Parts: sequence; C-alpha cells; structure tokens
Amino acid sequence: MIEDGATDQGSVTTVRRVGETIRRPTGAWTPAVHALLDHLEAAGFTRAPRALGTVGGEEVVSLLHGEPAFSPWPAALRTTRGIRQLAAWLRQYHEAVRDFRPPADARWRGQEEEWRPGLIIRHGDLGPWNSIWNGDRLTGFIDWDFAAPGTPSTTSPNSPGTPYRSAPTSSSAGNRSPATTPSAAASTPSAPPTGHARQPSSTRWRPSSPARRRASNGSADRARSRGRRSSPAVTPPR
Repeated sequence: MIEDGATDQGSVTTVRRVGETIRRPTGAWTPAVHALLDHLEAAGFTRAPRALGTVGGEEVVSLLHGEPAFSPWPAALRTTRGIRQLAAWLRQYHEAVRDFRPPADARWRGQEEEWRPGLIIRHGDLGPWNSIWNGDRLTGFIDWDFAAPGTPSTTSPNSPGTPYRSAPTSSSAGNRSPATTPSAAASTPSAPPTGHARQPSSTRWRPSSPARRRASNGSADRARSRGRRSSPAVTPPR
C-alpha cells in the first residue's frame, strides 16, 4: 500500500496519499463519480472509497487499507472463498446502485452509452488489480474513474483466468441483478490478456489501449502491466 506522503504515477494520472486519503487530478467525470460514491455511502455500501470533495484541482477520496491483487495472484483469488467474496461484493454493489439516478449533467470518462432506465452505473475497470485485500479478506474496489452506464450483465469482474457466468441474486423476482460465480461447467480456464484490459462489454477478457492504464490507490502502473503480461492461467477452484 502506498505510504503516507508518497505519490504513484501511471500513464494517465498520478495519485498521492495524504493521511487517510488518496488524491488525484479532477476531470469532467469527477462530479458524477462523486455523486455515485455518495449514493453508495448513503446506501450503507462500505466497500468502496468515500468521496470527500475536491481541493485545489484534486479529488479527495478515502483510503482503502490493504494490497491490490497483482500477479502472482494472491491465494485468496485462487480459493472458493475468495471467489465467493468477489461475487458477494458484486451482488451487494448491484443492490446498492440499482436505484441511483445520475445527475442530469453527468459526464462519465468510460461512457459508451447514455444512461436510461434499466441501466446501472458500472465500475468500469473491475479487475483484480483494482481489488484490495487485507490478507484473505476483500476490502473493496478502488479506481472508480472509469465508471459509466451499462447493463448489470456487463459488470462481471475481469478475473485472473477464472471463467465466470451470471447468476441471480437474492433480490426479489422481477428486480434481479446478476452476480458472478465460477462456472461449474468450465474445465479449462481462459487465459489473461497480454495487454491491459479495462471493463469489457462481456464477461471475457479483452485487451484495450495502454493509454487506459492508470495508478490505483498507490499501486504502481508498471507493476500492474508487468503482472498482466506474465500472468499464467489459473486453475479454477473446485
């Protein structure tokens, strides 16, 4: 985890830690992202940073304690318990975000379609490199600056080689949103990409432009890219 007072530079932005906060330059998307984070906090969803405002051209969010998941993937990501934590996080996020209505003037950095009823706001880069772990416990997900409107079925995590499929949540019928669970039918895991991948429009890995790389909660961008290039396929938990 980034040390207090340290900075971490990625190819798109630079973050720095000040006490129990993370700061980075603001963008046109910052007000919309902060509105989303404010909604999650009000809904009781605690496993995302809290928006704390802006200071001198920088956004300020709370620090999530723990370490991001880079290759070699931590043991938690290679166990049934760890995968279940990811699925539970996603289910809880869907339940918290489903009644969020973006501001009328919202602008999203990762936007591919206009928000409309029936869509939710996706994280936008839901990969292991943005998951924060305290030992074998998932603390939450960071780096919400690529959040954007999308369907719940395209919010599934980019897992480190573990195939996923959508599964219904415990929500009432007619108001369900999918979570992700390891595919029991899959016998051969899909391999991670050779380049950087941001949140795709499907549940499979898809590489995208290196220009989308950025620093996260003090996690070195170079380490993130290096981890993806060398990532082996991971045997799914049994």
